[in-house]
Amino acid sequence: MGLLGRIASVFSTTKPEQEDLRLVRKTKPSSVESTVKESPRQAVSTLYYKTSLTARGYPSLGGDGNYITPMYNLGEIGKTLDVESFFAASVRRHRELSMKEGWHLHGKDKEAIAYVKKRFEEIELITGEPISAIVRELLTNLIAYGNAILVIKRDPLRSSGSPIRMFGKTMQPISGLYPADPTSMAVKKNDFGRPVEWKQKIWDSEKTRKFRASDVVHFHLDRKSGFTFGTPYIVPVLEDIRALRRLEELAELVTHKHTFPLFHAKVGSKDKPAGYITSPDGQTLSEVDVIGAQVDALPPEGGLVTSERVEINMLGTEGQVLDLEPYLSHFESRVLGGLRLSGIDLGRGDTANKATAQTVTKNLVDACSEIQNVFSEMFTAKIVDIILLEGGFNLVSDVRVSLRFPDIDREEARAHQNHGIQLFMQNAITEDELRTDYLNREPYADGDRKNTFHELYTKPLAEIGAMNEQGPGSSQGSANTVTNKARPTNQHGTATTKKSVAQNSLMMKELFNQFSYSWSEMCEDICGLSARNGKYNKATRSNDIKKILILKTDAMMSDAKKYLLPEIESGAKEARKDIHTNKLVSKDDISLFLSKHIRIPLIKLNRKAMIMLKIDLDNEVKLDLDPAKASSIFDALKVELDMMTVQTADFAYKYGYMTTLQKAGRKNIRIMYNSISEDGTLDLEKEVVMPIASVSKRDVSGPHIRLNTTCVIDEDININKGDE
Repeated sequence: MGLLGRIASVFSTTKPEQEDLRLVRKTKPSSVESTVKESPRQAVSTLYYKTSLTARGYPSLGGDGNYITPMYNLGEIGKTLDVESFFAASVRRHRELSMKEGWHLHGKDKEAIAYVKKRFEEIELITGEPISAIVRELLTNLIAYGNAILVIKRDPLRSSGSPIRMFGKTMQPISGLYPADPTSMAVKKNDFGRPVEWKQKIWDSEKTRKFRASDVVHFHLDRKSGFTFGTPYIVPVLEDIRALRRLEELAELVTHKHTFPLFHAKVGSKDKPAGYITSPDGQTLSEVDVIGAQVDALPPEGGLVTSERVEINMLGTEGQVLDLEPYLSHFESRVLGGLRLSGIDLGRGDTANKATAQTVTKNLVDACSEIQNVFSEMFTAKIVDIILLEGGFNLVSDVRVSLRFPDIDREEARAHQNHGIQLFMQNAITEDELRTDYLNREPYADGDRKNTFHELYTKPLAEIGAMNEQGPGSSQGSANTVTNKARPTNQHGTATTKKSVAQNSLMMKELFNQFSYSWSEMCEDICGLSARNGKYNKATRSNDIKKILILKTDAMMSDAKKYLLPEIESGAKEARKDIHTNKLVSKDDISLFLSKHIRIPLIKLNRKAMIMLKIDLDNEVKLDLDPAKASSIFDALKVELDMMTVQTADFAYKYGYMTTLQKAGRKNIRIMYNSISEDGTLDLEKEVVMPIASVSKRDVSGPHIRLNTTCVIDEDININKGDE
């Protein structure tokens, strides 16, 4: 939608009776969509609690009794979260498990997923907050308060979406998402119990803010029927927490009182009770008072020496004080049970055995899974679906995109997957049932099966094994025929023919997969650069495109070196064995091979792609690439990329072989061009002797190349073009 169109949509005066905006571009709306657009949803009369509960919630929300506040004091829960360690640990543990594996967008339509991701990037740019941070904050509020509020900001000038019309109203596209404090929110409902307006007021401020119901998404847990707000899971535990804290205060007082010992001094005996003594200055003092003064004057680390008439003891609790340990343990267990925590979750290794800890943790995981389901369902219905409608997508099952959380319990998920695989292997379920019900994936699409392990590795290895089997009518008979025709018995005797050059088909496929991955990344990076610069109406510098081309070409060069260097070394090793030399392939030879046979062809392919995309690398241009068209061009050029991979992988072995021969002083090499007859035998077409220095990749690369293990006359090395 252009800038003028967005401005016009802001000042639009379209009446309800006029033609509505289409929910799906260039397609006719379905009957359900027509009903949604043409008439508002029919109100259903339901019972709900209209009494304002401000006395138990946040007080004085503007003094308007029409607004309903939470039935529980969420402010008190917020304070508890700040001062109560068990509750804070419980909320943190719930959030950690819920976000442990992250989240992702799931759907069958890749274009729809890409569009939602693009809109999320716009929202992140406008709000300055990552979507993951918004999701984490909403989940934290949902866990702690049982409620989470998300305010939607709509602005056609700051969003690439289009206005849509639902329930008889025009809704501008979403431009921002802002989590709100649930402790400060109140809602107004109509006579049918449906929210019509939300109001926010901070307790220490006189300012209020009102939002339309269509601009607020309310996530809630354990909401009672007829009520508006959900019930926090800590509500039943609050009284237990208070009782535990009172007991802890008593325990603190008892500990403080009996930390310092009480001294008891016994003066005199029954036969000789305490009497009076005369001080040096002539005063008469009670013997009890004198010993008491001496005890009071004792320093903490001091002692007292007396006669046998004085006995001093230290008095402790000695079982006279009530033991609070059972009561503390009882209420602590009630609190931890209500908060779904175990001693293991609190870092206590000796408070619970493994079985008990696993049971409690399983309960916590199940609770987090329910929270994830509630959040993902609401976020998908209220945010993702609306974004897709704004993008012109039709909300059918094959297009719809949902926000999903992976399984928290990996062990249980693996057991579930293994059970499904066993059922599939025993022909109890179909492949589609295995993928959808047990692997949580979509059924295979056209073309996906060729990238599976069976098609890439198992099947080729099985075919190679079948060809190598012995027995009548097997490939061994054909191999013997090929050997005899390639080197028949003559005056020089019979020579054994070595197997084909090490053309590792698996290696070629892996190398092409790496090339294809970098090639696709090159296309995505160029399209992303075009989209970013086009969004801000900026010209794209040719140097930026060149950097992408150079970066991806270097990555492909690195992959080629990784896979082809062993092939070059293998050919060189075979040549050293055949002619008994110790010459080695140098680094310069390898660099020459990579430059001539990898980098130069890739550069030519890159330029061909740029020409087809009409990109001038010599000037700064304003790119406006169609991602679908660019992707089709790069996919078409993958055919040439595949051919280059096959030829180069086939030539690497021969390059190492011929380079070693040349370093050893050999001048010529004999090339044999062969063909395969209908019965699988190898027929010689022609034989050419060429100088090694003039042999090109085109001369010796092909599907029918073989190398002999013996030297022939004039010490030339044979290269046979044939097949086993």
